[in-house]
Amino acid sequence: MRGVFYLDSNNLQYFGGKATAPVVLAFLPTAVHDMEVVDIDEVEKQLTEFVTTNKLEPAETVMILAPTIYFTKELTVEKKPEEQQAEKTLFLENVPVSELASREYTVLKKTTVVATNQELYLTISDLLQKHKFTVTAVVPAFTLAGTNATGFSTALAQQALKQFTSLKQASFTLKDVNEEIVRPEEQLFETHEKSNNRLFIMLGLFGILVGVLIIVIMLQRQSKANKGVEPTPTLAPLGTANTPPSPIVTTEPTVDPALRETLEVQILNGSGISGQADEVAAILRDLGYEQIETGNATGVDSPQTLIVFKPSVAAFFREEIVASLEASFGEISTRENTDINVDISITTATSAEN
Repeated sequence: MRGVFYLDSNNLQYFGGKATAPVVLAFLPTAVHDMEVVDIDEVEKQLTEFVTTNKLEPAETVMILAPTIYFTKELTVEKKPEEQQAEKTLFLENVPVSELASREYTVLKKTTVVATNQELYLTISDLLQKHKFTVTAVVPAFTLAGTNATGFSTALAQQALKQFTSLKQASFTLKDVNEEIVRPEEQLFETHEKSNNRLFIMLGLFGILVGVLIIVIMLQRQSKANKGVEPTPTLAPLGTANTPPSPIVTTEPTVDPALRETLEVQILNGSGISGQADEVAAILRDLGYEQIETGNATGVDSPQTLIVFKPSVAAFFREEIVASLEASFGEISTRENTDINVDISITTATSAEN
């Protein structure tokens, strides 16, 4: 079954089904006024009474908008497209409705822009769906009668029924039939709810970012603490007798033995025994140390052979040299010093064993 609704500024008319003439629903001013929906609950109440009283049966319908609820503007043909667009934009900006819907209709090479209040026809369409009426198209009377359109009549309704299918192509925008109508107070609540949800999401994301930042800072501090300067062993001053060897600081787990060739070694004879520095040099050369210079120490009187390392010398080389010399010179004293001119400085003891 098909039917036609005719929406005017203060009434809604229907033709279809068993009706031989249009039936009319006059809107109260408290429900619809000046093309605007004033009270949607009142509109729904009136519409329910209208359908029930007239025993209207569900139907597939089109809705015709009366000339009193839409505005038209014929675009100047002689103007360029961009000028016509500017003309159209100016027209639409001055249409006094809350929710604008517009379409262009071209007849005999003349383009007319039609604008209306979308809220009004969508509200009526949505309420009709509750009574099983399907509104498949909403068109201005202009599409059926041109600029000569006046009121609703049986002839206009019958014309609309004949062009029922083609009117869908000329329709204003319609919502999906499955969408439910949202009352103003529900829309306000939904808006507040969405705003609150967005606020909670933003606060949650901010909290996560703060947490991640704190973790990163803590990890960086921990990393810096782990990479702190290694403690320098306490070394006995020169000339102190019976001083136990200072601990050897391990700085690297693995060292390339070939690096021996790059270390500069100074050997000073502090015992007064001729050839002792050369003896130490021979031991180190057998290990692979090549950059060696020898000489005599002056003003040194220590019972232990003293080895001074630069901090950059790996523990592997320190331990190797100490172990090699202990066999020939007994107990060895070691220390670190950044001010020596070589990587390793060895001074033999006055009581060194031969």
